[in-house]
Amino acid sequence: MGWDDLLIQIAALERKVREEMRRSGPVEDRGEAWEAWLHRVLPSADLKVEQVPLPGGHAALAYLETLVDRRRLADEVVEALLSARHEAEPRALVAGVQWSSDPMEVLGRLGDGWAALLLADKGKVALVPAAKLKGRSVSASSTEPVLIGPKEAFTEALDTSINLIRQRLRDPRLRVMTFRAGRLSQVPGAFLYLEGVCPDAVVHRMEKLLPRLQDVDYVRTTSDVRDILFPEKNSAFPTDKRTERPEMAATALSSGRVVILLHGSPFALIFPTTLNELTHGLETMVGSGLLVPVFIRWMRYLGLLGSLLAPGFYAAFMSVSPQVLPPDLLVNVAATRQGVPYPVLYETLIMILILDVVTEASLLAPSPLGQTLTIVGTLVIGQAAVQAKLASNFMIIILAITSIGVLLSADIPLAYAVRLAKYPLTVLGGVFGITGLTVGLILLSTRLAAMRSLDVPYLAPLGPTRLYDLAVYAVFPLSKGLIAKPPQTFRPEDSKGQPTG
Repeated sequence: MGWDDLLIQIAALERKVREEMRRSGPVEDRGEAWEAWLHRVLPSADLKVEQVPLPGGHAALAYLETLVDRRRLADEVVEALLSARHEAEPRALVAGVQWSSDPMEVLGRLGDGWAALLLADKGKVALVPAAKLKGRSVSASSTEPVLIGPKEAFTEALDTSINLIRQRLRDPRLRVMTFRAGRLSQVPGAFLYLEGVCPDAVVHRMEKLLPRLQDVDYVRTTSDVRDILFPEKNSAFPTDKRTERPEMAATALSSGRVVILLHGSPFALIFPTTLNELTHGLETMVGSGLLVPVFIRWMRYLGLLGSLLAPGFYAAFMSVSPQVLPPDLLVNVAATRQGVPYPVLYETLIMILILDVVTEASLLAPSPLGQTLTIVGTLVIGQAAVQAKLASNFMIIILAITSIGVLLSADIPLAYAVRLAKYPLTVLGGVFGITGLTVGLILLSTRLAAMRSLDVPYLAPLGPTRLYDLAVYAVFPLSKGLIAKPPQTFRPEDSKGQPTG
């Protein structure tokens, strides 16, 4: 529906209003028709339409009362109108005013907290920003704790999140493209990249994908955005990185990647990403030089591998390949299993399932209760299971390695993927021994090697191998002062761009 059609509707409604109000007096201008049309397309109790007198006519001021700041509206808009009594046409009322000829844009702006002004004698609509600014203040991240480094985290306000990135990345080449997510929700979002650093192919690919967000009715968070843009049905491993920390997003932008923000969600999406990138924190902030960052990085690697493989190795050694263990260790472990009424594989699967149930309950429960559940799950249930001969003492050690190792992950979705992947590996190890566990690892590695994130191999820089990137980006996370050139894993076009942490 165009603006001409809207004027025709207004004229028709005006005639109807005049007929209905003939007994009570004439209608002076189109304000009443404008109000009737708005109430018909927006039949909401919080829609307010007020008449503001002007020289030669009236201006109809429409807004949604629950979204606008009425004091700001009165101080800036109404006062500007009243001060323009002696002008032939009011000038720009406030900073950011827009003129529109699209009725759908008018309705959309009303839903964003703007006010719409119809100058009845001129047929023009001015859109004035007057949104009520309410939201959570900037605070520390709750999912990515920082020992040494910035404490600020993204908030649900889109403008605030963009501001936090711009404070850390002041390059004039930073581009911010806006979009709307959801046919019904129409949630505003932003797509950020560094022009000249981010490859053009990545930017063009994202520009083609973003219209998909209008194919669904309602978009809640950035997780929905990820599922719509990059539906991954056959793998639990994430192909994006989600972060609350602005410095992580700014670092990703400087390495040639893109960032997606959504109003109402405090998490940023980073594309493309790799498996190695998902294990990264900012280790170089904790310790200087080489030793401390390398120690932290390899602790994470070993922790994730232990969480993934420990149950499978236990089931393989104890049920199929006990001859691999040293005799003394085998005797000790076998002694702890005396009285356990089911095979090793069943014992392992039951206990890791109980562990995951307790872990999930502790994550979803309120903080004080969650800590209590963790203590109960690790101490009381474990000890009770051993005393009831439902599990061996050595099994409790395996559970401890499994639960603590996954906590070392720097990415929550990656931790869930590792928790899920350990089940088929445990079954293969318990049924076919070391051979089955090896085949399972080969199949998992093959699947990960086939995955890509915006055309970047998921196992880069390990496969395909980039020796320099593998050294400074994965094996030895050097500080920026010790790196001669930035890693090329994400193929930044600007070779002088800042390296990733």
